[in-house]
Amino acid sequence: MIWRWRKRVPLSDYMKSRKLKQFISMIWIASFLFFTLGMGHVNAETIIGTTLSLQQERIDTNIYDSSGRLQSLIFSKYGKRLIQNFTYDQNGNTTDRNVDWYKESFESGSYDATIFNSGYPDKAGSITNDPQKVISGKYSAIGTASATVDWSEFLHTDPNKFQFEPNTTYSVTFKYKVNALPSANGYFYFLARAAYQDFSHDKGWEYWTDRVGTVGTKKITFTTDAYANYYLIWGLHFGGSLSIDDVQITKVAESFESGSYGATIFNSGYPDKAGSITNDPQKVISGKYSAIGTASATVDWSEFLHTDPNKFQFEPNTTYSVTFKYKVNALPNTNGYFYFLARAAYQDFSHDKGWEYWTDRVGTVGTKTITFTTDAYANYYLIWGLHFGGSLSIDDVQFTKVS
Repeated sequence: MIWRWRKRVPLSDYMKSRKLKQFISMIWIASFLFFTLGMGHVNAETIIGTTLSLQQERIDTNIYDSSGRLQSLIFSKYGKRLIQNFTYDQNGNTTDRNVDWYKESFESGSYDATIFNSGYPDKAGSITNDPQKVISGKYSAIGTASATVDWSEFLHTDPNKFQFEPNTTYSVTFKYKVNALPSANGYFYFLARAAYQDFSHDKGWEYWTDRVGTVGTKKITFTTDAYANYYLIWGLHFGGSLSIDDVQITKVAESFESGSYGATIFNSGYPDKAGSITNDPQKVISGKYSAIGTASATVDWSEFLHTDPNKFQFEPNTTYSVTFKYKVNALPNTNGYFYFLARAAYQDFSHDKGWEYWTDRVGTVGTKTITFTTDAYANYYLIWGLHFGGSLSIDDVQFTKVS
């Protein structure tokens, strides 16, 4: 099998051109960060080091501590919000930098630099710096209402700043602190709601109470219905006071419901545009869109779906689990099959991982979970392909780092 892969893919012009683009982009980013951050706060080279090898589309917010040192850098990359946090020693030298999905800590002290607003009714919530009510850092979001107020939605995500995709699964993690209890019949609550839709489309509903002074963490997972205008709500039912902090929103699985590759970590494979995203109801697995590849029986290898190493980086020497749904639209020829693997760009094929191939009956919808461990390279990408033709749809792709 190895010799066929060697014959199949030399270092393609596609990969060569992408490498050149990466080099040019990195030069541009270094210049941009140098003038944006200034030498007095942090050296631009340290940001683009091994900790943060990212192409940044837009820097949204720089947050500085009381000494004028850069504390957090919030930026957007390929439609996703990420955050890089900095820590320093007593001499002001950077000791640690880490990148994570955007986590709102409200440390800017206002809603303007966040994806949140003060809820409903207007200004039902606020941002506090009261040390008795702050969970971490200097600020937290807070809601307070009297026991006579039945529903007080003190914190919303703003649909104009953050859009949830339809038919897509998300995980929301946040910290809370109980400052005052609601009345005997009251509680704190959370949900995701589709604007202008009836409440049957509400998702992720959860309610709770706890002792005054309690600091806790909640993680809530939900799947949106076929609407693109969902927003999150934190509220008080019949009074009380609750602080919220460190809110993290993560898309659990890629459902392709944006209808294009732009908002995903995927591309159309090799050769260029070997794959596409379809809304054909006969070929979609779930929701309104799925990724798809179609090739004639004379095409030996068609890689119709790749993860893009510029958008998602697999760590070296690390075990991952990949789960996805597939639908067989047409079979390859007698000697053909569908296949999946993880490949290290610019390396020989002995470093390929997670190889699996299969066929199935036309119309079959199935699920596969494949586990693999990368070698000592940071440029792995995933491949879904067709060998000697056929047609296959892919949807609901989920990655999990096992170890």
